[in-house]
Amino acid sequence: MNKDYSKVRIEVDNLKLLETKNRQGRIKYAKGFIKHVSPQTDRIYVTVQRAPQSRIKEDGSIEAIAGVYFGNEQGYTDEEITMTELFLPLDIDLSMSLAIDYESLLNKEVTVHTVNGFPRKAALQSQVSQSRLLSPSIIGIARQSSGNRTTSGEGFDEVLLNEGFSQEHINATKAEVLSETSTGVIDYGRSDWNKGAKIQTDVVDKSEVAKSGIVTNLPLTSDTSDVICFKPVKALTAR
Repeated sequence: MNKDYSKVRIEVDNLKLLETKNRQGRIKYAKGFIKHVSPQTDRIYVTVQRAPQSRIKEDGSIEAIAGVYFGNEQGYTDEEITMTELFLPLDIDLSMSLAIDYESLLNKEVTVHTVNGFPRKAALQSQVSQSRLLSPSIIGIARQSSGNRTTSGEGFDEVLLNEGFSQEHINATKAEVLSETSTGVIDYGRSDWNKGAKIQTDVVDKSEVAKSGIVTNLPLTSDTSDVICFKPVKALTAR
C-alpha cells in the first residue's frame, strides 16, 4: 500500500513540476503598434513598437520616450539593429483573405506573443489563450490523485477545488467529453462577425456548455438571434 502511494505521489510531483515548467514557458502578451509592413508571398511581416513611456525630468517637466521595438530588447541603436531581428509574422494569411490595404495596417495596435522574453508573432485579433478555463496539465494532476485515474474517481474534484476552481466549472469540464461531441464546427455561441457560419449544416451547437464559463475567449453575449448571456470567467485566487 505504501509503495503504491509513494509511486502515485512521485507521479503527482512530476506532473506539478511539468505544470510549473509549462507556466514558465507560457505565452505572454504585450501591446504595441505596427510601424513597418512587409507583404511576402502569402504572409505579412510587421515591426511593432511599444507604446511610448513618460518620465519626469529634473526640472519637473514630463518627457516622452519612444517605445522600444519588439526584437530590440537589448536597446541597440537604430543604426545597429537589423530588420531581420525586428520583423514578426502577422496573423493574416493572404491566401485566405480578401484584398488588404497594407497602409491601413500602419499604427494599428496589435498583441505581440512572447515566450521566454522573445517575441514570436503579432496578432490583430484578441490575445490567444488555452481553450478552456482548466488546463490539460491540471486535469492530469487531478487524474493522478484520483483513485482510478478517472474524472469520477475519489480525489479528482478535491484537487481542482483546492486549486481554486468552482464545482460548477469542474462538473461542466467533466461533462464535455468526446463521446458527446460530434465532429464538425463547434458553435459555443456566435458574435456579429461570424453570424454567417450559422447557415453551415455541420455546425455542432454547444452553446449550453458556454453558459458554465469554462470556454475561454467568447463574447459576453451572443447575437440577438440566440439571446444567450455567457457567464464571464471568474478570477481564481490560485491561478
